Amino acid sequence: MTANHEQSADTTGRQLAQSAPPSFTAHLADDVADQADSITGWAQEYVQLSAGSFQGRLDEVRQGPLQVFHEYTSQATYQSCQPWHDSIWFGLSSAHSGEELWFNGKPVSAHTLLFSPARSDFTLRTPPEFGIYGMVVNLAHLAERCETLFGGDLPAPWRHAGSIRLSSESDSRLRASLNGLLATARTQPDPTAQTHLIDALADEILLSMLDGTTHGANVKPPSRCAQRHIDQVRLARALALAPDDPAISVEALCERLHVTRRTLQNSFQDVLGMSPLHFVRSVRLNAVRQALRDPTLDHLSIQEIATRWSFWNLSYLSYDYKRLFGESPSQTRQIAQARRTTA
Repeated sequence: MTANHEQSADTTGRQLAQSAPPSFTAHLADDVADQADSITGWAQEYVQLSAGSFQGRLDEVRQGPLQVFHEYTSQATYQSCQPWHDSIWFGLSSAHSGEELWFNGKPVSAHTLLFSPARSDFTLRTPPEFGIYGMVVNLAHLAERCETLFGGDLPAPWRHAGSIRLSSESDSRLRASLNGLLATARTQPDPTAQTHLIDALADEILLSMLDGTTHGANVKPPSRCAQRHIDQVRLARALALAPDDPAISVEALCERLHVTRRTLQNSFQDVLGMSPLHFVRSVRLNAVRQALRDPTLDHLSIQEIATRWSFWNLSYLSYDYKRLFGESPSQTRQIAQARRTTA
């Protein structure tokens, strides 16, 4: 994460924690990077992994110490995410859309509530046609509600990334509360009603977390081996995003990361369930797409942009690019330029 991203998340977090009337926004995206930018106050980056045109939607409501949203993504993605300052994120997959979700390098079972505090980025590997509810709560506010409801402090494990298996009853109640809040915010601009729903949702989160501790919690930090695998994936992504660096082959990655081919393969299978070459190539194709949409790079030809990310054969690039994004590189540039002209 860049310093500017972290500063933006910190500033927005403080703004969200202040008293303000509830606000609802809906955002549509046809590009995975635009989708990543749509959630207020977050520092995150997405990579599209599965083939086809991308469609995304975000419904979001914000009020005081709480942010709630439902996010839909049509294609499989790799996401590196960090919520705003002094907060904790809770995530719950939409019904029938989380069967192939991975959180911090581990598969997620049904009826599982995920959580991660700010200052600790987390990763998601989402399947196609995926939906997830997100709740971000100011830590001080959540601790206050916990003291009011249960007469005690927030359990220490909640301040670390983890997951809790919910009972079917808690899972249903929490989904109903989330749906109710978003529906009310979308159709009824009544601040009083929304504020009551927001307070009720914070309480529902606490009840679900406490209920979930009897059904199975996983709040242990990753083992050293698992953390090494996660770090290797992050480093490989960083190398892939460096322009004018040809290190895209598996052999080159092994040399840069000082690991064997088998270790690299195991790392990617454990964290992402896919090969390193597939992931790195997808990262670089996504980088080419963002460069083609960048107005400051309009002076570069498609061939020049492709070469910056080590795609030396334009015909092969065009084939792989169209298979992943559902349009040719020239179409991406033309669409972006046309939108800027009409904006």
